[in-house]
Amino acid sequence: GDYNLLVMQLMDKSLEDILRIRKTFSIKTTALLGFQLIGVLHYIHDKNIIHRDVKPDNCVMGTAELSENMYLIDFGLAKKYRSSRTLKQYPLTRKKRLTGTARYASIHALEGYEQSRRDDMESVGYILAYLLRGGLPWQGMKLKSKDNKYKNILEKKREISSQELFKGFPNEFSEILDYTKKLEYLEEPEYEMLRNKLMALCKRLGYDFDYIYDWTTEKDLDNRKNRKRLKSLKTQSTLSMRNLTKSSKSIVKEKFIEK
Repeated sequence: GDYNLLVMQLMDKSLEDILRIRKTFSIKTTALLGFQLIGVLHYIHDKNIIHRDVKPDNCVMGTAELSENMYLIDFGLAKKYRSSRTLKQYPLTRKKRLTGTARYASIHALEGYEQSRRDDMESVGYILAYLLRGGLPWQGMKLKSKDNKYKNILEKKREISSQELFKGFPNEFSEILDYTKKLEYLEEPEYEMLRNKLMALCKRLGYDFDYIYDWTTEKDLDNRKNRKRLKSLKTQSTLSMRNLTKSSKSIVKEKFIEK
């Protein structure tokens, strides 16, 4: 009729929602989520888009059979960073206003520079620190002016080292943040190298890369097993039907030849 409808897949809680309940995430859960987030950003960046507001509120978990997966939502601030035709990146410019959320924004973004892939990736580093610590050193600044708040956050991010931010946690996390902060405007991040670093971290600490999070219950695991069992049965059924079809065709062909 006179209405336009947009149907979207139902998602579960965001990482921010879960963190409010749990206060902090374990090293394993943080590594699993970081691994997925980097992969998601790689996919988005390959489509010539940067998100520009990567934060725990925009990272949501799937439901039912997709409960193992983490998704990135809210592309209201996303934009193209290069031409779809030539893949040439747009020139670096300096703007005055920040686009995104100051808490997780990169240093370059807070300085007013045009954003690129490196800025999304630096946000990942701050998110990892936030999930492990349950907070960030530049949170809770009570300043009336937004400009003063941004200025103070920028100064704090410049002052604090990655090692200090991830003090008490494996070096892999600080290495990821250091790497993203050193990226050039035009440089393509080494997504797989970063993902492999998190995978190697889990292996080093003896964690299974099984997508079992801090909040995964026994019921969730049972549901997961049942879904895999059903999927296996469906696959077997499909293969059986294909073999039966092939067999029937073969018999018909043989009868035709005999005739």
